[in-house]
Amino acid sequence: MTPKEKQDLQMLILQINGRDALALSGAMGRIGRALGFHAISFSRYGAGLGAKHPKGLHLGTMPGVWVDHYLASGYAEIDPVAHAAVTAKRPYTWGAVKQGVVTRLARMVLLDAADAGLVDGVVIPLKLPNGRLDVLSAVADHSNFDPDIIELLELLADAVRTLSEDFVPDPRRGRDLEPLTARERQVLQLVLIGKTNKEIGQLLGASEHTIARHIASVLGKWPAANRRAAAYLAARYGLIDM
Repeated sequence: MTPKEKQDLQMLILQINGRDALALSGAMGRIGRALGFHAISFSRYGAGLGAKHPKGLHLGTMPGVWVDHYLASGYAEIDPVAHAAVTAKRPYTWGAVKQGVVTRLARMVLLDAADAGLVDGVVIPLKLPNGRLDVLSAVADHSNFDPDIIELLELLADAVRTLSEDFVPDPRRGRDLEPLTARERQVLQLVLIGKTNKEIGQLLGASEHTIARHIASVLGKWPAANRRAAAYLAARYGLIDM
């Protein structure tokens, strides 16, 4: 992927919109295909994974036949790819999970998925301080995932999480966001374009520790799961440039 292609896809994600769940699912599907994935889903859970179904929200373009089969078979209770999201701290691939699968029932889920054309994919876990777990899963018919593609999937996951707040009641929704300092906006502007804390510190003449403190301050003010999600929110609200 060229830098121009990556920038174009980033802009496409930042401009995503969806007036309702159906429209947002369609937008997710279009961007997923642009990133090389033939199906994509976003699910919201409570603290950990529910026994039968995501709590409150499920969006995306997973084949309906597969979703019905998955739920009817009780696969949510034993799906090793989904359950890995509970402890994962960063994106992971289905292939990485498959290497550690040892039980017959877990293997059955994966074999059934492959028979349905769901061969491999990438999972983006989004964990919020209140214990909520959101999960974006993108499915492909190959196992070659470019780091730039995974980074863009993370941005898409943050975008969908933010937009989907309108579809499920949230006690924090509707509150005015606390204002950011000028320095916090500067930091988020650089986060948005993919800079690390160390790189941001070098550009702003501050230590990496100081940059981390600015980000922690933002996360303490806003309902954002991580630095990237905070930058996305700032861009959506016009506080920094897209």
